[in-house]
Amino acid sequence: MHYSVWDLPIRLFHWGLVGGVGLAFYTMKLGGAPFLFPVQVHAKAGYVVLGLLLFRWLWG
Repeated sequence: MHYSVWDLPIRLFHWGLVGGVGLAFYTMKLGGAPFLFPVQVHAKAGYVVLGLLLFRWLWG
């Protein structure tokens, strides 16, 4: 039998967290070149990360 260590929502959480933190880092440290307002994108990435952490806390 094959059992998954992590189910799909947890895998999506992990990759979403990587993407959100990466986007927040990119918009603040590297200038956020294609974005017109990188500070707003940075703030929205922070809200996404916060939402993901809340989801993980409730799911766990």
